[in-house]
Amino acid sequence: MSCVACSTEDLLGVELPADDSPTTIVIARRGESVEAFAFEGAPPSPLPGLRISDAPLELTVLGMDTPLIDLGLAGAPGALTVVSPASAGVPLGPAQRAWARTITVDDAGAWASASAADTGLRAAEAPACRPLVARDVPLPPGAEPRALYTRDDESATLITEDAQKRSQWHRVRAGVAEPGPDELPGLSVRAGAFGPDGAEWIAGFREGIGPELWRRLPGATFVRVPDSPGMAAGGEDAEVRWISAFDGGLWVIDRVGIVERYRGDAWDRYIAPAEPIPSRVFASIAARGADDVAVILPFTFDGGEPRHLVHVRGSTVTSIELGDVYPHTVSWIEALDSYIVGSEVGQIYRLGPQQLTDVALGVMGSKVFAVRQAVHGRWRGVLYVGLSGFLREYYEGAGYCLTSKGLTFNAADLVNVGPAWVASGWAQPPSRRPLVSWIER
Repeated sequence: MSCVACSTEDLLGVELPADDSPTTIVIARRGESVEAFAFEGAPPSPLPGLRISDAPLELTVLGMDTPLIDLGLAGAPGALTVVSPASAGVPLGPAQRAWARTITVDDAGAWASASAADTGLRAAEAPACRPLVARDVPLPPGAEPRALYTRDDESATLITEDAQKRSQWHRVRAGVAEPGPDELPGLSVRAGAFGPDGAEWIAGFREGIGPELWRRLPGATFVRVPDSPGMAAGGEDAEVRWISAFDGGLWVIDRVGIVERYRGDAWDRYIAPAEPIPSRVFASIAARGADDVAVILPFTFDGGEPRHLVHVRGSTVTSIELGDVYPHTVSWIEALDSYIVGSEVGQIYRLGPQQLTDVALGVMGSKVFAVRQAVHGRWRGVLYVGLSGFLREYYEGAGYCLTSKGLTFNAADLVNVGPAWVASGWAQPPSRRPLVSWIER
């Protein structure tokens, strides 16, 4: 007898309890053997890898309110590797809802409510460090980046300028810079930002006229914002170079270190440096909200003088003079619930009352120009870039990551675009060719 077409043994088909949880975990026990599976939402039927001959089989289903990506399970969605309780791993449970049933050859059993207590099982967790790949985003000849900011979860806005002072607006997504119209003709753009409320802000300088600030509300067109008290002084010293948006307004800083707040269609906050600062082209500002902002006052690129970090919280203004640590950039990192500061020597710090505290053990060995949030599964941390093509990650509880395929240029700016990032900067001297990179896992 020969077999022309033979059927394989059927997979175990089970109807799992209805569940609207973001994540479902199925645990299958066969004597001493334990298997686990993770699914987004309701799991499929039949279960992968479990066959009818596997009975008797004890099934436990956990309904988790945590999204699958935030659990940080290696292999998810799909089969998980169960590790011993003594090993590092993610606990499978407790859960918000749980059901159990026993399947035998003759009886499929019935689902019954089970204890949502900890199952005592742990599954291997996804590693914090995964390879990052940076690939060049082609730009028109002669275009130099002037502003880069997140547009939405899929794209960033890049504004470039050529030698004739002509601006070009681009939408950068999926590694491509898509050209668009010049939204503000004649304005040499210095900075841009999108606020949590959807407001778009542009700061720039118009030759022969002076600094300008513009705002575009969702669904509207750009409208000129009245000059702030600091901008009213006119000239290049008064131009707004650094901005940070919050829900309902904007914090700004000009080239001489004046910090101002625009809220409710009015300028309502003016904070001048304790001592006059000559006009500079390097500084940093990051707003947590309308009443919380951190500022690195303007400084020179290679100057050895102490630098000043100002933290505004409500009506309190705290100034920290830093003579040994030279901060270069500051960002509010929601995932770490902290302001994170990048320094001249490649170290990153957490801003605390009157001091900076080391965050990562590893250093880049070069200036950190930008620090941005990085979230991977259950891991929360930062991605940071700077001179000499350095690209680094740090995750709390996991440590410092050395990326294998980093940047190849001096990165001056970096923004989040969903799970990816966009970096802009220049090639190493002598060419100093402007470059933009799309970075993703």
